[in-house]
Amino acid sequence: MEASEAILVLLSVFIMGIVLLLGVPGLLGYRWTFLMSGSMTPTINKGELVLLQPLQNASNIKIGDIVVFQMGDEIICHRVISINGSMVTTKGDSLRSTVETFPASLIKYKAVKLGENIVKIPLLPILVIFLILLLAVVSIHELSVALD
Repeated sequence: MEASEAILVLLSVFIMGIVLLLGVPGLLGYRWTFLMSGSMTPTINKGELVLLQPLQNASNIKIGDIVVFQMGDEIICHRVISINGSMVTTKGDSLRSTVETFPASLIKYKAVKLGENIVKIPLLPILVIFLILLLAVVSIHELSVALD
């Protein structure tokens, strides 16, 4: 197998892996969300994909859960810091004083945890690997065309 074919196979396997990783949870009702702010740093960094499960019942919310809710036009991902009846209070991990208190029924998703860790994917390294593989395929192809 030539180097260009090997890199093309590697690129294809990489793309299929990403499609499976991102697509299969959707078939099970889960979804990935791209975190656009740094309010949950260092737990979840800006630019990471976070796996979310739909929240069927507000009684499943616990203090410490990372939840996603909508306030006005803004979609927010914060940690639950207190629960008082049907009201919850949340705060971003990196925020000192900004808290939101609202009805728990507004929470639509909860971050998926494996043990104590949030299921997340740092997007930037994936994009860098993809671009390196893509550049390698293009470069080898151009080189082979030039040598013919």
